[in-house]
Formats: sequence, C-alpha cells, structure tokens
Amino acid sequence: MKIQNQKRKQKPRTKPDSTVLSQTVARAIAILRAFNRDKTELGVTDLSAQLGLSKTIVFRLAQTLMKYDLLERDAGSARYRIGFGAFEIGLLFRKAALDREAEPHMRALVEKTGLTSQLAVFHRHQMVIVASEEATAPLRYSVAVGETRALHSSAVGKAALSTFDDARVAAILAESGMPKRTPNTITSLRKLRTDLRQVRQRGYPVNWQENTVGVASVAAPIPSRQLTAPAVISLAFPVSHV
Repeated sequence: MKIQNQKRKQKPRTKPDSTVLSQTVARAIAILRAFNRDKTELGVTDLSAQLGLSKTIVFRLAQTLMKYDLLERDAGSARYRIGFGAFEIGLLFRKAALDREAEPHMRALVEKTGLTSQLAVFHRHQMVIVASEEATAPLRYSVAVGETRALHSSAVGKAALSTFDDARVAAILAESGMPKRTPNTITSLRKLRTDLRQVRQRGYPVNWQENTVGVASVAAPIPSRQLTAPAVISLAFPVSHV
C-alpha cells in the first residue's frame, strides 16, 4: 500500500506564542499602557516605580517612543504624555470594517430616536466604546470614544455577556468582579444569570441607572461569524428624556 505524505495545514495563531516575545517591545508597550484617564502625565520616577523597571531602562525606552511620536515630553515638568503618533494609530482601529459597517446604522438610529448611539466591543473583560454618534436632542448623554463600560452594569456589557453560556459568564465575572456602581446595580451572579436569560429571550438588555445614576440604555449584539469578540450597538439617554 502506497502512503502519500501530506503536509498538515497549520491553523493560523489567534494567540501570541509567549516563547518568542520580545522583552524590549513588551516593556515599551507597558510604558504606553501605564497612562490612563487618571494618569495623563508620568515622569521617569513614576514609570519606574509603577513598572518595576530601572530609571535608566525607562528613560531609554521613553526616548525611543518619543522619536516615533508615541510619547511627548513636557519641557517644563519633564513628564511624559501620550503622543500624537499613538492617536494616529488609534484612529486606524476606529476605521476598521466593523466601524464602517455600523456607522450608517448608528446614524439612522440617532435620526430616528434623537438619542446617542454607541458601538462597543468586548475587550479584556470590559466593553470599550469604539464609535459614537451624538444625539440631536438638546438634552443628551455624551459618550467619548475610548471610554469603557463594566460588563455586569451596562447594556452593552449585558448584550455581550448574553452571547456566552453561563459557565463562560461566571468565569469572566470572577475576574472582572461585579462592583456596585449605583443602587440599581446587580451584584449577584444568580440574579444576573436570570437577567441574561431574559435578554436572550427578548433579544436586547435594558440598563436603567445601573451603571450611572440618571442614565439609561438599551443594546443589541451584532450577529457575525467574522468577529473574534462580541460587538454591540446601543442607545443611551438621560432618564428624564423618557
């Protein structure tokens, strides 16, 4: 019997191989990710203490990031902040296929309802707003691109969770937690599972002041086999609007 050797097709990797990662690149990325809404400017000493790296290493990496406009340095305070180059790279994500496809639907929702529409994606156990169409009403709820929402207390979060089974939901929330954000926040996994069953039945979740007092929202997951993580479109509005 003749046996033919066939090359096995290798599946494309969806996760990085930790054995071939670059320590230098990882450290540079850690510096960039050290900045957030509460820490918009950081000095070498701050970054060194936060990341556990020597000041010399932090300084050299920061200087390299400055060369490529990923960081800027304030001449007066000598502290660093995120540079324009990082902003330009971020814009490329916003113009991804999902954003382009969702935009006309979001605009139509705003025109029909007068409410703010958001596009959010599931990332690192939270929802990240990647696009927003502002409401036309004088009294409206504004949402900035880049803001995040908790999974258990937001309409976009519940819409994403509704696409997972109960075991996956429990595992995700075990890591992210279920902190109480308002008097209406669901902090019990058992109650949230009941809520998610209702969401799956009717096709959308309702958030009534569970994440922010005075703000409500509805959302629906975007059905797609092409997405590697749940994406959601929502409408947010002040409760006084109803």
